[in-house]
Amino acid sequence: MTDGSGPFVSASLDYLNTSYKYLGTSNVPYYDEYNEYAGFTLDESTVFHKTVNNLGLSVNIGYNWRIFDIMYLEAYMGVGVKMSDFTNDPAQSANLGLNYWDTGYSGYFVSSGFRIGVYLNRYNYVLK
Repeated sequence: MTDGSGPFVSASLDYLNTSYKYLGTSNVPYYDEYNEYAGFTLDESTVFHKTVNNLGLSVNIGYNWRIFDIMYLEAYMGVGVKMSDFTNDPAQSANLGLNYWDTGYSGYFVSSGFRIGVYLNRYNYVLK
């Protein structure tokens, strides 16, 4: 095990389960005085419940720099894929899979970023 600097490769498997409760619109039929169907109105105070499951896999490459005696900085970039069980219903007025950062998104993505961390095993007094 090393606490120096150098390149690395990482892979991750992610699972996300999200429950939503939100207001949407629904069609409410109304009837005339003879109890015959006369049309519908939009009820904008309908409460919808939705559960979204998302499974993802990503692979990253990066580089680790030691910036202080006990800290490090990592820069990484990679690719991945997300699969979701979300299906859009326009009548419920919430598209949870439109953008790649949404919980209902299915497709490919590119990831990159920086991480700052602490070497927990560097000194004995860190984990007493």
